[in-house]
Amino acid sequence: MANTSSHKFVESTILKIVQLGGTLADDATFEKRSEVCRQCPNFGKVYILGIELEGCTICGCPLETKGRTNSFFSLTRGRVIDTTCPHPDGDKWNFKTTKE
Repeated sequence: MANTSSHKFVESTILKIVQLGGTLADDATFEKRSEVCRQCPNFGKVYILGIELEGCTICGCPLETKGRTNSFFSLTRGRVIDTTCPHPDGDKWNFKTTKE
């Protein structure tokens, strides 16, 4: 990522996900997800703490964070949940993922 603030945000978020019990997807899974997302009409700019990132305009998650996880700690649910695509037609990431 070119923007230093964006890079620090992504690193910090991924570290927190792992610390709270989430798991990361492998690079191949992230690449597949990136391809799916970039072809989706709901892919665009999202804003986290005033930082502009590319991501899902449905859920507001940056691709660089959500796309890199298989599971993450949900503050709203208070537990670790599986990462899914929120597309209204169903999970577009519904393919096998690998945990690291």
